[in-house]
Amino acid sequence: MTKEEILNMFRAKTDIRAWMTRPFRLNGFVYACNGHWIARVSDDAALDADPHDKNHPKNIEALFAQAATDGFQPLPTVEKPEACPMCDGRGFGKIHKCADCDGDGDFAHGQHWYECKECEGNGDTFEATQDGTDACQQCGGLTFKWGQAGVQVGDQKFSPTYVYLLAQLPGIRFANAADKTKAGHFFFEGAEGLLMPYRD
Repeated sequence: MTKEEILNMFRAKTDIRAWMTRPFRLNGFVYACNGHWIARVSDDAALDADPHDKNHPKNIEALFAQAATDGFQPLPTVEKPEACPMCDGRGFGKIHKCADCDGDGDFAHGQHWYECKECEGNGDTFEATQDGTDACQQCGGLTFKWGQAGVQVGDQKFSPTYVYLLAQLPGIRFANAADKTKAGHFFFEGAEGLLMPYRD
């Protein structure tokens, strides 16, 4: 994988926190994060990344410094998670203004207002397409269904989607945190990262 491919894999495809949708650089590394996992690669001037600023996590270097450095183990075999029902596992599509409520999210009938069932009050609908440019609103572009039971890795539980995706990476090594609420630490060819656990 190239550094660009790694950063694209780990960044958010859509998020209200715009900083998560673009890589950022800090002290010799370029980071990409979606709020569940984060990866960093060695800096390269050719990489398109924003400078670290007040919107980015202030403790990012401390998180990596405090991560487990031993006890690396193979990841368990995880079946491919169920495909996202909204995008049919494509990850992307097109967002349209809801035709049922004209994009308002609700409508009047008689003297009462009702939330639109078609768009669930959002005002827009999502159409899964092969050539879509909008990340799926349900899976965030990861292609898999959310809310599946956690996968046990050592003493911690993690999202099966992320464990499955990590297991596909070349040379993956994973270490649990001593504190079950802290991120697991992983390395693979060209990068290292952190994965947040499920909380009981």
